[in-house]
Amino acid sequence: MLARWYQEQVVLRTADVKENIMTVLKAVALLMAVFGLMVGAPVASAAPNTQADASYLHLLDQNGVASPDPEGMVIWAHELVDQLSASPQDDASVASIVNTGEERVSQHDMGVIIAAAVLAYRPSLVPVVAHWADSAAGFPCGSAAQAVLR
Repeated sequence: MLARWYQEQVVLRTADVKENIMTVLKAVALLMAVFGLMVGAPVASAAPNTQADASYLHLLDQNGVASPDPEGMVIWAHELVDQLSASPQDDASVASIVNTGEERVSQHDMGVIIAAAVLAYRPSLVPVVAHWADSAAGFPCGSAAQAVLR
């Protein structure tokens, strides 16, 4: 009985060691990426992981949004649709997300990004973004989103 308990403890500790090693490796990879960004070294950007990623990046390109960091753009798109999914799905929520994004990119680009993101990753949100785009059609973000959604 004592031998079995000891064996279980060894297995548990081995799992903890493996988990700690993976945590350290992830931290090292993150630090390397951050250091590469700080010194201006190019960070290798991965090819799109899914068909949805490829569709999203194609929509950006097709609508005049440059994506020098495709992986970063994909991550941001996922964040945007997650944020929209978690908030009330109305014009005000979309406008708030777009306004926040306009701190990083132009109004036009933000309209393209949010529309392309919902088309590629959360088609269920297309009606919400389309309604917002219709109400914001007089602004570059709204008309850009409408163009993507057509």
